[in-house]
Amino acid sequence: MKRSFEKSAAVLALFAAFAVGAQGIDQGVAKYESGDYAGALGDLTPFAEQGDATAQTLVGLMYGTGQGVEPDGAAAAMWIRRAADQEHVQAQVILARMFTRGAGVTADLGEAASWYRRAAENGDAEAQSSLGAMYVGGHGVIQDNSEGAAWIRRAAHQGHSHAQFNLGAMHVNGLGVTADSMEAAAWYLRAAEQGHTSAQYNLGLMYFNGDGVAQDNIMAHVWTTLASAYGHENAATARDTIAEQLNSTGIYESQELALNCIEQRFQDCAR
Repeated sequence: MKRSFEKSAAVLALFAAFAVGAQGIDQGVAKYESGDYAGALGDLTPFAEQGDATAQTLVGLMYGTGQGVEPDGAAAAMWIRRAADQEHVQAQVILARMFTRGAGVTADLGEAASWYRRAAENGDAEAQSSLGAMYVGGHGVIQDNSEGAAWIRRAAHQGHSHAQFNLGAMHVNGLGVTADSMEAAAWYLRAAEQGHTSAQYNLGLMYFNGDGVAQDNIMAHVWTTLASAYGHENAATARDTIAEQLNSTGIYESQELALNCIEQRFQDCAR
C-alpha cells in the first residue's frame, strides 16, 4: 500500500510540474503579447532551453527585433532554427524569410524555398503562397508556372488574400493556369472582400471593361473608390475616369454602395 501511495504521489508531482511549466509559458506569452519583452524573455528562455518550440520562436523573435534584449541576429536564427527543426510552422516561415533577406543568416533563396516548402507541406497558407511565388519567379527553385500556380491555389483556398489576388492575375494572363477572365474576377472578388486594394482596383477595371463580369460602371466606381480610400496609388485616377461616365444619380448610388460595403467589411458589395 505504501508503494502504491508513493507511486501515486510521484504521478501527482509529475502532473504538478507539467502544470507549473504550462503556467510559466503562458505567463511568458502573456508578457510578450502585452509588450513586457524583458519579462517575457526571462520567463521564456528557460523553456526555450528545455526545447519548447513556441518559447524558442518567441525568444528568437525578441533577439531578432531587439525587444527586451540587445539585437542579435545570430542568436535569433539559432533559436528560430531550433523551433523550425521541431516542425514549428511559424518558425519555419520566419526562418524562410530570414534566408530570403539575409537577416541573421547568409541570404540563400534555395534554403528559403526549402523552409517554405516544409511549412507549406504542413499546411501554412503564407508559406504556400510564398513558395508558389518563388516557383513563378524562379527564385531558389527551377522556374515552373504550373507548380507555382498549384501552391498559390492551395493558399487561396485557405483564404490567403494575396494568393487569391495572384491566382486571379494568373488567370488573366494564363500563367500556369488556363486563361479565364471569369475565374480571374471570382478570385479578385474573394481577395477584394478581404480588403486587398490591388484586387479591388483590378476588379473595378474588370467591371468598367466588362471583362469576366457584366459591364457595370457603378460597380466599377464602387471598387475603385474603395481601393482609393485604402491607399491604392492608381485607383483615384481610375475612379475619376469612371465617374465621367456616371450622372449624379449614379455617383450617389455608387457612394452609398461603397459606404455600405465598408460598414459590412467588404461583404455583399453588390447592387
